[in-house]
Amino acid sequence: MNAQAEGRFNEIVNSQNTFDNMMVPFWSWQEKITQVYQILASNRENDAVKFKFDLIKDCLKLSHCYISAKEISIIPNCTPIQKITSFDEAKRRIYMSATLPDDSPFSTVMGLDFDKKMTVISPEKANDIGERLIVVPKIINKDITEFEVRNAIAQKAEDYNVVVLVPSYAMAECWKSLGGIVLNSSNISQGIGLIKNNDKGLYVFVNRYDGIDLPDDACRIIVVDGLPNISNMNDRYEQEIVRKSKRIQREQIQRIEQGMGRGVRSSNDYCLVYLLGNQLTNVLYSDDGYEFFSNATKAQFKLSEKMCEQIEGQTIDEIMEIGNYLLERNSDWVEVCKNGISSVEYVKTINVSKYAVAIRKAFNYALYGDYQKAASMITELVNDEDNVRLKGYYKQMLAEYTNFFDKNSAQQILKSAKKDNMEILNPIEGIQFSKFAIANSSQTQIIIENINQRQLDANKLVLYADTILGDLKFEKDTSKRFENAIRDVFEMIGYNARQPEREVGKGPDDFVMLGTGDYLVIECKNETITDTICKHDCNQLMGSFSWFNNLYQDQEISCVPIMIHNSNIFTYECSPSPQIKIMTPTLLNKFKENVRKCIVAIAQPNNFKNVQNMFNIIKTYKLDKDVIVQEYTTSYQIKQR
Repeated sequence: MNAQAEGRFNEIVNSQNTFDNMMVPFWSWQEKITQVYQILASNRENDAVKFKFDLIKDCLKLSHCYISAKEISIIPNCTPIQKITSFDEAKRRIYMSATLPDDSPFSTVMGLDFDKKMTVISPEKANDIGERLIVVPKIINKDITEFEVRNAIAQKAEDYNVVVLVPSYAMAECWKSLGGIVLNSSNISQGIGLIKNNDKGLYVFVNRYDGIDLPDDACRIIVVDGLPNISNMNDRYEQEIVRKSKRIQREQIQRIEQGMGRGVRSSNDYCLVYLLGNQLTNVLYSDDGYEFFSNATKAQFKLSEKMCEQIEGQTIDEIMEIGNYLLERNSDWVEVCKNGISSVEYVKTINVSKYAVAIRKAFNYALYGDYQKAASMITELVNDEDNVRLKGYYKQMLAEYTNFFDKNSAQQILKSAKKDNMEILNPIEGIQFSKFAIANSSQTQIIIENINQRQLDANKLVLYADTILGDLKFEKDTSKRFENAIRDVFEMIGYNARQPEREVGKGPDDFVMLGTGDYLVIECKNETITDTICKHDCNQLMGSFSWFNNLYQDQEISCVPIMIHNSNIFTYECSPSPQIKIMTPTLLNKFKENVRKCIVAIAQPNNFKNVQNMFNIIKTYKLDKDVIVQEYTTSYQIKQR
């Protein structure tokens, strides 16, 4: 694993990064599977093992293993549902879902064979669901802050029951400070009873988007604040290396819809819905993600959009006021809402992705020992995929199954996959970092190319920027997202950016080409809270600087090594290079503010994709290569004894 990403591996081993994780390379996992089985079997009475071991013991070799500083997770490629004998032997099976427009999980999780004859049972019309007005404040006014929105919603709790769904305890603290009662596994039963016995109050559920029924006055306002976490480690891995997975986006939208449904439990029920957070908003509107809603929710969402368009750009007071159409039972709104979904029909056809079918069949064939047939299933996925990054990910899957019968071919497939997607596993022989190609495009042209590649209009560009900038913060357990955001923000403002450590296993967290002959080597330490920079972090940056000098040793170029850290003072034991610069939290915030102002200006009608105007804007906000280092970094000091 050290060869995959040396820096990340050492941080995990030394418990310096509790959030990041790494996947054990499939060839190492398969080779050591007997030892793994013996370790698990000898610990089968351990609480972390005993309820799961019998389910996965026969498919350990068809699983992925992820290791972090806190835990080891073993995830089968598909659920071995045949191990649950009562289910496997059932003569009749009924699969039920209220909010699942995509039937793929019935295959990957439940093992459903869609080649067999089956019947879809659903109502004729979607007019049996309750009434919802769905408000996305960030779309109404892009300059409004989450602080303003949360404060305004908290005031609504003086008159109504407000239920907030958040993905983490850190997010819950924001609402707790506003008077919210945080409910978790230890007090959830009492909390639900409290909610149902009152008609006003502010209640916060952490990572609970289903399994809770709060009808009528128990929940008149529901808030989904923040994008639901991706809990499955395989899905998190896919999201990280593919970056933009339609499958993951569909599942995230489904979780959001499940959360929205907690407050509407019958056709006569009604609930005001607020969707908050930069990441959530971006997933919802990126590539029209809301289209993944079920038909009825999609109809309500689009009707709500039309309502909210009337107050576009207005203040928080107007945004809160529009919710009163629903809460105060405005007759015109009630009629419009009923008519809006009265003709919507439920989907009566089976909707399952090629991915789900191929993954399930490959898993089943491998269970029977037919690895070549399993590989052929994944080969079909590879051949049908146009997205290059996703194709590389599928090739890694193909290499994994191929390794069971042809180890040499598996490594060759992985080498080919690495050309498509540099963030997948490194092959055994390793791979050299490919230098940046000479930039033929100007900074403004690169910005336009990125906009076109991501298919962003002016509004989506600002949403995308806010999502990235929201990840640039000094906070615990955010290092991976921070490193990705540094890469993405530099690309967004017109520079080429890479992540060598993730691509080839060595080098800096982020590597930026400002222009021909000008580079930045960046190490991100955004989880630091100390008032000095330790020797380990200094050595890591110096190692990355040496990596750069070795890579470009025959060329006349300049490079600035930058550390993003809570402090700009090295401890006495450190020996930093004179070229090193530091970006402190204050300077990071200055950088973020100017980037956002720049993107908002670029998104204006007269400036959007206008090369000359964009050039002037970049200069105005001091984001051109001639000044960017001096504006957003500072010199360091060395602490004396």
